[in-house]
Amino acid sequence: MKGDAVASALAELGAGSIDVANYNSPGQIVISGPKADIEAFAPKMKEKGARRVVILPVSGAFHSRYMKPAAEEFEAFLAGFSFNSLKIPCIANCSAQPYTDDSIASNLVKQIYSSVRWVETVKGLRDQGADMFIEIGPGTVLSGLARQIE
Repeated sequence: MKGDAVASALAELGAGSIDVANYNSPGQIVISGPKADIEAFAPKMKEKGARRVVILPVSGAFHSRYMKPAAEEFEAFLAGFSFNSLKIPCIANCSAQPYTDDSIASNLVKQIYSSVRWVETVKGLRDQGADMFIEIGPGTVLSGLARQIE
């Protein structure tokens, strides 16, 4: 199921407690919410066309409305800091748009409770001429997802 199809299926099923957390690739969408609700709706999502449903072993409902209290606490924490102007372009995962000097703190807060828009980010970078992605850090998950996009 693609991202829009997942969101539509959740709405049709009345799964109002579940959010789309990550648009990882056209075929990999992550949902987030109360574990019991996700477990209850997982079989129904398969009936709606999901090829595979996996309950991830995570400790919270990340990238969803359930993280807003943590985001608000983080926002208060960030209020004590000032940020220098950006030296290197950075794309916000919550908007798939470049950070601006005046959006650094707000983007850091929004990324806690907003969907990760990886598909849009990769497509946007490709539209701007990017033809190579280098993943820094352990693993190659993001590189694999980038290859699946397009």
